[in-house]
This record gives sequence, C-alpha cells and structure tokens, in this order.
Amino acid sequence: MFDLSACHVERLGDREYRISWRQFDPPRQVAIYMSDDPDRFYGNQQPGTPLLRTSASEARIANPDARVRHYFYLETDRGDGAILAERRLSLQGSPNFRDLGGYLTQDGRKLKWGKLFRSGKLSTLTEQDMHYVRRLGLTLVCDFRQLVEQELDPTVLGAGSPHRLASLPVTPGSRNNFMENLLQRGVVAVDDAAGLMQ
Repeated sequence: MFDLSACHVERLGDREYRISWRQFDPPRQVAIYMSDDPDRFYGNQQPGTPLLRTSASEARIANPDARVRHYFYLETDRGDGAILAERRLSLQGSPNFRDLGGYLTQDGRKLKWGKLFRSGKLSTLTEQDMHYVRRLGLTLVCDFRQLVEQELDPTVLGAGSPHRLASLPVTPGSRNNFMENLLQRGVVAVDDAAGLMQ
C-alpha cells in the first residue's frame, strides 16, 4: 500500500513532472497512468494504458500540455493504487493555490483530487493563470477576506468563468460572523458548517 505522506508530484518547468513515492520492500513494479480528468481514476473504470512501469521509487513523465492540470494513478503489481496530483498549482499570480485532494477525512476516506482548493487572493492572476483556473471547473469561490480587502482586491477569474462568488468575511477570532454568513447565504448545510468549524 502506498504511504500517501511520502507520495509527491512536482512540476519541473513546463515540460516534465517528477513523481516520487516511498520504495516498497521488497521492490514492486509500479504502473503510472495520467489523465486531465481525476474522475477517470475513481470508481471501477479502467485507468487505460500506463505511461510506464518501474521498480524505482521515482519517475519523470513528460508534460504534454502545460496549460492543463494532470492527475496520476499509480498502481503496484499487487493492485494497490494511489491517485496523485500537484499539491500546489503552478500559478504566477497566486503562488499558494493548493488542491486539498488526497487528505484523509475523519471517517477514513480521502478527499477527491480536483474538487476542493484553497488559495490566497485571486486578484493578481495572469491571463494564463485565469485560463488554467477556469479549466479546473470551479463552481463556487468562497472569499473569507474582510470586506475592505475584497473591495480593494476583487476576485478576478476572467470572462467565461462559470463560478459563483460567495463573500463570507471572517472577522479574526470570530466564529459568529462566519456562521451568520453561511446561514444567510445558504452556501452549505448547518451540520456541514458546524463540522467544518470543529
């Protein structure tokens, strides 16, 4: 079984990825698959044809299109698998834009890759960044910054972005303001919000 804390995907410029994982003992053959759709690797779908097979603990994979987000499925010759992607997306205007996929939930499951992201402000994205983010398929952007920050540096994802923007300012140290905004705007269920705050 893969130790997800030791699995990493790193983009090396625009042309290559380095994928690494903890070496198995004894070594096992690992097949690596790639897709621009993370859902391809969930469920019972066949992952397709592997890009390569290796017994090492690292592989370099050519990046066929730097404008597209890629996801990887690693599978051992015993059938153990792991879905991976870059944790931090390569955006010039928002260097802390991260995918929360792969993290364990309280009930032992894992968050799906490509579904939930966190970032700093989204007011300084380049045109290339905006194109890249729009391709992620975001449907909701929650802005937790203070209203004055939102007004000074508004979120800009460019024309054609289908997302909704929810302004949910959080006063430092205050749970009440956050909960009131969630309840008034109906962004998430009360139970989900309460669980989020625990």
